[in-house]
Amino acid sequence: MKSALWTLLIALLVLAIAGCPRQKPEQVNNTQTRPPVSKAETPPGQSGTEQPPATPTTPPGGEMSATGGETTPPAATPPATPPTTGIDSGGKLPPPTPPAAGQPTMTVVLETTKGNIELGIHKEWAPLGADHFIELVKAGFYDGAPWFRVMEGFVAQCGISANPKLNLEWGKKTIPGEPLVQGNQVGYVAFGMSGLPDGTTDTNSRSTHIFINLADNSRGLDPQGFACFAQVTSGMDVAQKLFRCQYPDQGGLAAQGGLEKFKAMFPQADYIMKAYVKP
Repeated sequence: MKSALWTLLIALLVLAIAGCPRQKPEQVNNTQTRPPVSKAETPPGQSGTEQPPATPTTPPGGEMSATGGETTPPAATPPATPPTTGIDSGGKLPPPTPPAAGQPTMTVVLETTKGNIELGIHKEWAPLGADHFIELVKAGFYDGAPWFRVMEGFVAQCGISANPKLNLEWGKKTIPGEPLVQGNQVGYVAFGMSGLPDGTTDTNSRSTHIFINLADNSRGLDPQGFACFAQVTSGMDVAQKLFRCQYPDQGGLAAQGGLEKFKAMFPQADYIMKAYVKP
């Protein structure tokens, strides 16, 4: 009897257990796969974890900028104002030097291939320059000299002798600078000067080169110290008709054989056939 009861109880217990819902075992290592985290798009050159780069300095010369690939135009650099332009700090040009008074002390005649040009010499404007020019004329320095630099609306320049020996002799004889009394208006004559590395002119470098102003250059040349010593009193129309040219090798022109090369390059160039003091 007892064995039958135990059998019945065991059978009922098995049926009760079978009727209960089962649970899945919990994963202890917690390694279940999570969905990927969505990333927002980042600028080129950056990852999702990097910090944006520091803003670079603007590259010079229009190089590619590192902040977006656009070309950065070069910054405009204001031109340095050379001290010889005559422009003041306010950007204004100085007034031209008014013509100086006085009568010429003597007259020099330049017999050119286009006609005669007469220069009235004014010692009161630039005594050193005037005397030096007269010495050159009397030495025959300008006889046969070419007008090697004649620029429209600027100057007609000569001062390289046809005789290489005279170039060697007189090229070393320079005169010191003088205060500017007469400016560089049309028809006035001054000595050329050498330029310096800083853009100014060496006022103590006057030797043999002279030029006739074909236009009013007073605002550009007066501040540089080109002191005029003479004025065209006759033949300005001749000066304006001189053949336009610019010979690039002035040193070569002064040397032996230089004049022949000049003639080959500019067969129509004009010359001073003879220069002399008018009686």
